[in-house]
Formats: sequence, structure tokens, C-alpha cells
Amino acid sequence: MKSTYRSDYLWVTVQTPKGLWDEDLTQELYTALAAYVTGDVSKTITVRVVECRDPWIIRVVVLAGRGTIEDLAPYDEMERLNRKASEFESSLSRSFLVEHKGSIDEIMAGLREELKR
Repeated sequence: MKSTYRSDYLWVTVQTPKGLWDEDLTQELYTALAAYVTGDVSKTITVRVVECRDPWIIRVVVLAGRGTIEDLAPYDEMERLNRKASEFESSLSRSFLVEHKGSIDEIMAGLREELKR
């Protein structure tokens, strides 16, 4: 996310081997994410630690509210590259979207139905 992005809440799930994650690492995570929240870190960032079966893998998933595509750090570069693309490259991109539009629409419709429940 861009440095200007702010959210009211961040939900973090950490999947780690048993005994590896401790309170110091949680505090480091709070420090790393503090710039992205609008309020008190301890109230706006929720960290949940889940045991991982694989002893070599650590996964960190961060969910944030109020994000838009423009808030993504690589968005400006992607937009610039898209403007510089040749007509042929643009047509390839459009054909890819047309080919996959049906499946994307179906996925989005399914997600909307889930949210209504």
C-alpha cells in the first residue's frame, strides 16, 4: 500500500510453527503496521497467531478496510506502463479481459450473494 493509505482496522493472521512467534514479534508487527491505521495501534490492529504444520513456513496475511486500487503502491507504475503500451499490447490485454470476463462476473456475483447472507 502507498504511504498515504490509512485504515480504521487491520486484521492480521500469522501462521507459524509452534513456539516460534512471541510477544516481541507481535510488537514488531504493530510497529511495522502503525503507519497504516488511523487510531491507537493496540485497538485497531488485531493479530491472531495460528499454528503451522510445516516447520519451515511462516505466513502473514493482513486484511485492511477502505482500500481502493489507487492505494496500491505499484498502481502508479502500472498505470504509466499501460499508457505507454502499444495498440497491439492494449488489444492483447483487452482480449484477455474479454476471455475471462464471464468467470470474473460469476465470481463477483457469488461473492455478493455471500455478503448478503
